[in-house]
Amino acid sequence: MFTAQMLFFESLLNRYFEQYSGKSSIMQNLQKTNVSLDLSELDKNLALWKEIIPTLANNTSVAHLSCTHLPDRDESREFIKLLMHALSMNTHVKTLNLKNNFLHVEDAEAIAEMIKLNSTLKTLDLTSTGLEQEGVIPIAMAIYDNKNLKRIKLNECRLEKITGYLFQGLKALESLQELEMRNCFLEIDEILTHFLQGNDSLVKLDMSMNGFHEGESLIHLIEGLKRNRNLANLRLSGCCLDSCAQSPLEQLAEAISTHPGLTHLDFASNGLYPHKYELISTILRNSPSIKHLVLDGNGIEDADMSNLGSALAANHSLASLSLRRNLIGNEGLKTLGDALVKNNNLVHLDLTDNSFDSVQGLCEGLKNNISITSIDCSAIIKDGSWETLKELLQRNYRIKRNYLVVLREAEAAGDLQGMLKVLGDMRYEFYNAEEKTWHPQPLATIYKVSLETIKHKLEEQLHKNPSPEQNLLNFIDLYFKGFPLLIELRPLLLQEIDNYVNSASLEENEKELFHNLQNALLRVNDKQPIPEEEIACVKYVLDFLTSQIVSRNNAKDMGNTSNSPAVKIKKYYNQDDFIPKLSRYDSVELMRKRFSGLCELICNYIIKEDLMNFTSQDESGYESDLKPILPQNINDIQLMAGIYHLNNEWVLSSHILDRSSNAEKIKAYLFNKYPYALFSLSDVSRNGKEIDPELLTAKLNELEVGGYIKFMVFSKSLGKMEGHSMLIKKNSDNTFSFFDPNKGEYEKLSAPQLCIKLNKAMKFYDGTHMSFIDGVKYIKSITQQSAKDDPALLSRLHLGVMKIDPLDRQSNINAVHNLLSHPLFWNTKDVPPAYIKELRNILRRIDFNNELNIVKNILEIKRISAMEPDPDENMQVMAVRAVFNSPTSTTFANILANLNKEPQIKHILDELVDAQHATSHGKAGCG
Repeated sequence: MFTAQMLFFESLLNRYFEQYSGKSSIMQNLQKTNVSLDLSELDKNLALWKEIIPTLANNTSVAHLSCTHLPDRDESREFIKLLMHALSMNTHVKTLNLKNNFLHVEDAEAIAEMIKLNSTLKTLDLTSTGLEQEGVIPIAMAIYDNKNLKRIKLNECRLEKITGYLFQGLKALESLQELEMRNCFLEIDEILTHFLQGNDSLVKLDMSMNGFHEGESLIHLIEGLKRNRNLANLRLSGCCLDSCAQSPLEQLAEAISTHPGLTHLDFASNGLYPHKYELISTILRNSPSIKHLVLDGNGIEDADMSNLGSALAANHSLASLSLRRNLIGNEGLKTLGDALVKNNNLVHLDLTDNSFDSVQGLCEGLKNNISITSIDCSAIIKDGSWETLKELLQRNYRIKRNYLVVLREAEAAGDLQGMLKVLGDMRYEFYNAEEKTWHPQPLATIYKVSLETIKHKLEEQLHKNPSPEQNLLNFIDLYFKGFPLLIELRPLLLQEIDNYVNSASLEENEKELFHNLQNALLRVNDKQPIPEEEIACVKYVLDFLTSQIVSRNNAKDMGNTSNSPAVKIKKYYNQDDFIPKLSRYDSVELMRKRFSGLCELICNYIIKEDLMNFTSQDESGYESDLKPILPQNINDIQLMAGIYHLNNEWVLSSHILDRSSNAEKIKAYLFNKYPYALFSLSDVSRNGKEIDPELLTAKLNELEVGGYIKFMVFSKSLGKMEGHSMLIKKNSDNTFSFFDPNKGEYEKLSAPQLCIKLNKAMKFYDGTHMSFIDGVKYIKSITQQSAKDDPALLSRLHLGVMKIDPLDRQSNINAVHNLLSHPLFWNTKDVPPAYIKELRNILRRIDFNNELNIVKNILEIKRISAMEPDPDENMQVMAVRAVFNSPTSTTFANILANLNKEPQIKHILDELVDAQHATSHGKAGCG
């Protein structure tokens, strides 16, 4: 009896603790922003849920609520009623996700009542809930009384005859932005036309896997598209379009081609062979807006590629084309490659699950294409052509990142000197002077038009400044810095010198300076370097003009540009878009599973490539003379940091948890001491929970321009730590860019606006702690471990750089950069080896006013110089490696001194140093 009593008491005790522990766990979960309720054991603990669910009525923490594993039992009916009653009074939940739970009509009625009363819900997901006509009717009626729903997902709900009734209700929902109705057995009539016509807010419509084989159904969609101007994303995969008559398909092509807003179009699994149906070809030739096109599973064969290829060659907007699960072979791929010679806008191509076993034909086309930077492919390529393709893709990425993006940024900033520098470097690397050809060929047009743009803008600026000395100095300075690129402007420069001499009050000896310069201009040609005596003529005139400007106190006006007010801009990015492709990237998928996402890897790659705060081609008010000839989508961050780019060893090994020691992890978990932290939460918060705008602004003021902060939000619980990585970048105009891998990039933010974003992110990701990590320092540490371990070297480098005048720094850096342009360092193929190219890329990005930036780049140069040399490097390149590896090469002044010890290199430097000194002197005179 005693034993039985003890067992009974123990049973009661266990049940009490189980219930208490379960309740405590659920209540703690309901204090988060994103909550998922596992209801698989609802029948066992319904009493507990009855006690907890009513608290949601006044809950102010939960914003996104998901219910999973709801059993098809009577207890679930009661649970849904309780939940909907609580949510009808809740004012904070924005998302309700009930997908993959079997719902009954009475559940739908409870949901409908909640929709009528709730004023804050934005997203309702009823995907795969088994709802049919009788269940959807009350929801459609409730929508009439709701003014706030933005996203509704009814995928796999059987609508049939009530389709029109639902559209009638949705027509009244003016806030609706996204509607998903995949596989809903839609019976479409003219109500669809009225719905599309009357809804100006709708941007996404998914009607996939609904039959449009009856001509009238398609006509109603077409008429709706004609009257709707704001729809951006239309998905019609698996809609039996191949069963439609030719006339409706032609009308659909015209409606889509003339739609001004459509950017995403999904026509997968519709049997649309291009040689039989002109729908795709017509859209590609005529649509000015489609950027993403999906043609998966359409049975496209080699014979179809001629029509598709010719249409693609004429397209000027497409950024991404998916041709998965088709029948494209080697010949079809060659046809596609031929088309890409004429298309320099397409960035991404998905060729997974096709019939080819070689990409050689595609490579031939890509040799003269500069836009494609990523290709998905699952084929086994045995002929070695895949390696060639990878090299071409890497070349294109480098052209975009190191040349075209920089060129466009310089143009947007009105930096003519910056444009000339990019063009000179581009010509050096990709122009064959003997053959007088560009490889790849599209760069020839970009070079020519860019040069004409510079000439035009230079002529415009001649009389922009009220100071004639300033105008003439700018002209002379730019002319000789860009020599011989601007030699066609020699007659204009001669005329401007005459105009100045005739209008200014000059002494005879001063006039003589300008006459000597004119004679020098007539003597020099574009075949040889400028002789030393001619450089002296330039120097004397620059000195004179500078002294005149300084004496009139106009130096402060030099280079002045007005800053337009900051305007917030958002660029789309969402790592969830990668999920459908992860099956083909095993290493990336493994990392996603290990760390429940890719945010950290994405942020690391963006910092490494410096991909934030590029001027958007779509920015209103941005006028570009280069826009017609530069590839579109040139700086689309979603395409520049896609899953293809994450799939490399450096990125995959860069996760901070993999790079941190156990001691660092313990410090972070127990004491909130994070590696590479710039500052802590206590430095920017008054209450330890939210960031204070004033304190944050003070810290951001200390951040150098171009610097990255990795903003990490953590949620800590017993023995567990989860986090989300985001990025902050400080821009040159003292605004900030903020990047969230789940949402995109926000540009032109003030410090207070950024503070709001950070606090919202803290709440959205259920953060209990946060950290502000020096992003650049962390990225450098991955590849510069030896430098990180040697603080004495850092100090020595920094001290050495500090002692040198900024203008001398610039002169030294330019001298090294110009030296490395010399054919002395070319390989047997008469092209610079990869090491020299990389050195020039690094040198071009150095900010001579930023001491820390110079130090970091010297360390980077030392790192790559210590690597194993490539076979194509000659003795002079090896000598350059030795100089950079020297312990005495701690500044560019020392580097130049060491380079001068090599006789052949010294001879080249002697030819360059006077020209470098003259142009630097001219810039010094400009203030």
